[in-house]
This record gives sequence, C-alpha cells and structure tokens, in this order.
Amino acid sequence: MKRGHSSLILSVTFFFCFQFLNFSVALGFPAFGDLSCGQVNQPSCSVLSDEFWKTGPCDKGLNQFSGRCHLGNRAQLEITKENWFLKTLDFQNKFFEEVPLDDSFILRALNSEMYKDAFPEFETNQVYGLTDLLNLGVRSFSLSLGAHDEIIKVCPPSKCNKKSRAWFQWIEEISIWLRRNHSEVILIDLKESPANENFKLVKPIEVYFSSILFRPTDKKENTWPTRKELLEKGKRILFFSSQQYDKNIFHKSDSFFIPKSNERGIGDWTGQQCLIKDQNVKSLKEANDQKAFTLEDHEAQGQYLSHKDIAEAVGCGVNVLSLINIDIEKIGASIWSFEEGIPKKDLKEENICVYIQPNGRWMNGFCEDKKSFVCEDKKKLGHFKITTKKGMWDEGEEICNESFEGFKYAAPKKGESQKSLLKSHNKSFPVWINQLVSKNNWPGYYAIVPEISGRPLFGWYKNVRQWSWMNNTFQMWSFVPREEGLFLLKNVKTDLCMSVADGLSENAANVILGDCTGGDEQLWKLEDKGSSLYWVKNKNSQKCLDLEKTKKNNFDSVMQWKCHDVSQHKFRFLRVR
Repeated sequence: MKRGHSSLILSVTFFFCFQFLNFSVALGFPAFGDLSCGQVNQPSCSVLSDEFWKTGPCDKGLNQFSGRCHLGNRAQLEITKENWFLKTLDFQNKFFEEVPLDDSFILRALNSEMYKDAFPEFETNQVYGLTDLLNLGVRSFSLSLGAHDEIIKVCPPSKCNKKSRAWFQWIEEISIWLRRNHSEVILIDLKESPANENFKLVKPIEVYFSSILFRPTDKKENTWPTRKELLEKGKRILFFSSQQYDKNIFHKSDSFFIPKSNERGIGDWTGQQCLIKDQNVKSLKEANDQKAFTLEDHEAQGQYLSHKDIAEAVGCGVNVLSLINIDIEKIGASIWSFEEGIPKKDLKEENICVYIQPNGRWMNGFCEDKKSFVCEDKKKLGHFKITTKKGMWDEGEEICNESFEGFKYAAPKKGESQKSLLKSHNKSFPVWINQLVSKNNWPGYYAIVPEISGRPLFGWYKNVRQWSWMNNTFQMWSFVPREEGLFLLKNVKTDLCMSVADGLSENAANVILGDCTGGDEQLWKLEDKGSSLYWVKNKNSQKCLDLEKTKKNNFDSVMQWKCHDVSQHKFRFLRVR
C-alpha cells in the first residue's frame, strides 16, 4: 500500500474516533473514565475510550503489555488475608459495628494524593497506593485536588502537572475495591480543590457511587449511624469537605472525624498520662460532648506518631489515627487484643476459648481449664470486676451473676477498656473473657436441607447441588468455626469447602467447592430465622445461599442471591453423625 493511502486511512480512522467521542459526550455518556479499562489487570484503554485521550491507556504507575495494564512502578504490598495484623485488626473493628460511626476506630491516611514508588519525582506522604492502604485496614483518606490541562488531578495544587494522577482514576480505584469488599465503609476528606470546577469534581462521584453514597440528607441531625446501619441501607462511602461544594454530597469536615486542629497535634501529646495540652482525653471528650478524638502527624513540624505513641493513644481512647507513611508495623501498633500469631490461622474443630494473660494480651486456651472470669457492670460499661471463684469457660455467666449483682460475663471491647482492666486487676490474671470463642456449637456432621425442596445438598466434584436422601458422606458437611459467628462449610467426602466462585458479589454467582483457604468467599454466617431454619449468608457478598432453576428437582445447582424471607433461602441443619 502506498504511503499516501496509509496516511489517508489513518486520518479517517482518527476522524471517526473523535466523532465517536463527541457523539458519546453528546449522548451524556460519562467522560470521566471507564470502569472496564485502565486499572490493574484490566485491558488497556483503546483510542475509542475517552480515558485514553485524557490520561493514556493505563493508570498512573502501570505499564501496558499485550493489551493489558500491569503493575509497573506502582508499589504492591505482599500481604494476605491470613496475616495476623490484618485478621486481628478486622476482629477488633467488629466491636464497632453497632456503635455510632463517630465512636468507631478509624485509620486515616493523611495526605494520600501520591505514593512513593509511582511518584518518585515528588516528595510524598504515603509508601503505598490506595488498594494497598485499604487492604492494610485504612478506611479514611485525606487529600487535596488541583487542576492541570483542564483535568482535576489528585495532587497539592502547587505541585500538579502532567504526571499527576487524574481524580476520576483515583475515584475509580476506590470503586473497584468497594465492589470487591461489600462489608466495608470508606470516608474521604477533601482539604482543597480547584475553584469553579464543581461539575468535574462531583460528576465522577455520582457516576461511581450514586447508589452507595451516604448523603447529608440521609443523616439524622446530631447523630451518626452505625456501620451496620449503613451497610443495611447499602450506604458505603461518605465524603467530607470544609469548602462549600455540592451540599447533597459533602458533609462538613469538622462534623465528627476531624476535630479542631488544636485538639489533635502530636506535639502536645503525653501518652502515658493520656494528656494533650495537659488535659485528659476522656475529660476533653466529655467537656465537648464528642465521641471522636483524633491524633494526627504534623509533617510541617516534623512530628510523627511513633509505634509507642500509637499504642498509647489506642489505650487512651483516641479512636481516629491520622498518619503519614503508613506501614504494617504502624497497623500492628494499634492492636491491643491478641498476642501476636493468635488466634492461629490453622484453627481446627477442637474447642478453643480465650483468656487474658498478665501482660494484657489474649491467648487461646482449653475451655475445660479453670480460671477466674471478667465481669462487666451492665449499667456502667467499661467498669470491670474479676471473680475470685474459678471455673471452666462455660461457667462464666453463672459465676459472674452470683459473684457481683448487676454484672455480666464480658470482655473489653476498646483499647481504653483493656488498659483500665489491666491496670486495676493485673494480679488476678490469667482470666477467662466472654469473647471470640471458637468453640464449635455445631459438632459432628450435618445434612444441609433447603426448606423449599427437602433435598440435601451434596458435593459432586467441585459442584454443590441437591439430591434426594442418600445418607452417604457426599451429603454430609462439617461446620468449622473460623472467627466469631462465621464458619467454613466443609464437605466430608471431598474435604473441600463451599465457596462463591471467584469471590463474586453479584446475584446468581455460582456456589462451588474449593480448597479450604478461609477466604471471605468461603466464610458463612448461620442466621437464625426461627422454626429451626437458617439463612446461610456469605461474608464477602452478604448474600444468601439459594437454588437455581426449578429449586425442587434433583441436581439443581446452588448459587447466591440477595437475602429475602422466602423458602429457597432457608435451610435446616440435621445432625446425621
């Protein structure tokens, strides 16, 4: 082909590409990024994508190879869900599921615009990128926005340039993570943003989060919902700003999780006495009628929370840690409960109960051992007493009731409660606590029987299906406790565990058998619905075990679906051995 013809074809191709883009914008298609391309392990964006013309084929820090986007100079933290720090932090955070959001424990990444490996030309405040920080347990982000080439960028306004990351791509990465982690809530605080760019600021938020956004109009005056309430309503992300952007999206920054700056400076912190500017944290909370209290790194003054500062802050009732250069060691410093490596990741079916050692750390123990018990005042939560009488773990409620009027068998649920208990009763330890008992309340083997069909589920190769009663090990399941209220459902014949295929969260995703890894897609909550019937709810998707097709025939397969009060979502567990 002649060179002139090649040039003509190329020109025509680009003309139609630009016409396509203009046509897309005219139809109202969002020109703010494409969820199907440009991120890690996604196809690279083609010339037909608006994102290609704004930021290139792949997001910042990624390389294009064979038509896909791969990790280039973007940092990736090598961690797993079995990591002790993360498992224990997740366990501690469960204590806050039913308390108001402003009383929860929150790790906040301060100045999270850029991170070191992907932005070597900048002085940055975080070692890791968004996904890694989220996987580390960070649930709040502070950042500034600027503008360059008419695109809003995630960068301090004075440092924005061509290499800065686009706002819509930052938002897109958050969106992808939330779609894979359905039981999480994220808070984002904008410190500053370009003037007169409200549409470009707000549109990506509406495109990616419209249905899961907790808006100011959703909030009851002077009260914050619990994380459980937010998840039940499908609200999983909150935006804050001190500036007057869209009032239907942004809460005021000082409304709870960023108290006034003179109350949070690490330079004024005396951890051993729980004092800031010579005032006690608890007293300050009570005087200002606030539940949240933040400590924050101050880069300008070169003041940073050390590991010791973090541990002391958690024990003093500080519940928002706003940190620079977050790493796994800083995450570990916020843990106050379990001894390192406990509970063990290879937890078996034997009964394992939990007690507190003299050093304040929690340990696994045999439930039949005799120890004293932690008892808590029912009216004055956080006020504990220790029984002189000893007994097996199961006897805790009875012995607490007979030892102290108005007290219950309990466990500390905050770092400050743990510190108070340790300080007042250290000589009484070790003691049983009423928390995270991996005692198997479902011993033996069970048939899992759908109410709608009466045909037990069975494991067949890597499939889960239903069939008429056979009374063999294909239809027998053991319930293996993994963490509080959650179980692996292990098929006795195959020794494989019931799992949602590929960890999907969508309705109708297949439920299969897989190697027992203990991932969230394999953890199930047995939710009592009365009359000896249960929902079997997946931890990752928060959806219920369901049957496909006619729901009443042999060999019908199993899937997940949004939970409803219907017979195909209810199961009986019949002890067969």
